[in-house]
Amino acid sequence: MTTRTEDSKTFHMLINNQRRSLKGSPQDLHVENEIPTGKENILHGFKSHFANQLAIPTHDNTYNYKPNIEQEMDTITELVKCVDIQLPSKREVYKAMININKGKTADEFDLTIENFLYGGDKVLDCTHKIILAIFKSEMVPDIPKKGLLAPVYKIKSYILNINNYRGITVLPVLFESILKHRIKPNTNVTHNADLQKTVF
Repeated sequence: MTTRTEDSKTFHMLINNQRRSLKGSPQDLHVENEIPTGKENILHGFKSHFANQLAIPTHDNTYNYKPNIEQEMDTITELVKCVDIQLPSKREVYKAMININKGKTADEFDLTIENFLYGGDKVLDCTHKIILAIFKSEMVPDIPKKGLLAPVYKIKSYILNINNYRGITVLPVLFESILKHRIKPNTNVTHNADLQKTVF
C-alpha cells in the first residue's frame, strides 16, 4: 500500500491487475458469517461489504465534526466571494491533461487520460465546453463524482477474510487537475486539514 504515495505507476498497475479478473484469487471468501463461492458471488460479497463499510454513515461520538465543517464551508464561501474566478481556457484544459500521470487505471467509464490526450481537437473542444459549463454554473455534476472501487489485498493475515482488503476508488480527475494547478502555488503541502480524517 506504500506505492500509493511512493510509486504511482506501480500502484495503478496493481489495481488494474486485480480488476481485470479474479484469476489466481481465492474461489471462496469469508464475508462476515457467509462464505460465497464462485466469481459472481465473490464480487457480490465485495459489493455488500464495501457498501456497508463506506455507504452507511457512522457516527463518532468522541468528536463533533459539524461545527468544523460549517466553519470551513463559511470560510471557503467568503474567500470565493473575494476572488474573480477566471474561466479556464482551452490551453489550460490541455495543460491539465498533459500533466496527469499516464498509464493509470481506467475509471468507471473505461476512460484513461490517454483517451483525452490522443482524441484530437474534437475531444479537446468538447472537454473544454463541458468544463466551461461547470465553471459557469458553479455546480459539479454527479458523473465526475462517481468512482470505481477495487478491492486490494493488504498482504496481511488471512487472504480469504474480506476484512483484509482495502477499497481503492479510481475517480475521473481532469476537472480536479485544473483546480490543483490553480491552487498549488498557494497551498502548503505539509498541512493536513482536520476534516481530512472525517468519517461519514
